[in-house]
Amino acid sequence: MIRHIVLVQVPYHADPAETEAVFFGMKEMAATIEGMLGFVGGRNLDRDGLHQGFTHAFTIDFINSAARDDYIIGLDEKQIGQRLVKLAQGGLGGILVMNTEIDEVSLSGPERPRKLQASWG
Repeated sequence: MIRHIVLVQVPYHADPAETEAVFFGMKEMAATIEGMLGFVGGRNLDRDGLHQGFTHAFTIDFINSAARDDYIIGLDEKQIGQRLVKLAQGGLGGILVMNTEIDEVSLSGPERPRKLQASWG
């Protein structure tokens, strides 16, 4: 599984309607991809200064790299990616993207595990 991680620096003076529309468009595009497993994201809540200017983040899980590539192609075709670059502080310099392969997490039994189960690969 591929986890697509995106951090964005949206300046304080950005149009809130455009910000919402761009992120909604990204979520909608992800929903059209057959190999998309999940999309989560939102605005940074902490004011501790550790966010290094990144104000928004989202992750998308895809079954494989091909599904992730289909998503990227769709963003280009609908010009949503271009709108994100215009929205970000400093254009591409205000966007951080990472893709990492992760193992699927499965829970055994009816209860959640008491300790976080994670792997570093």
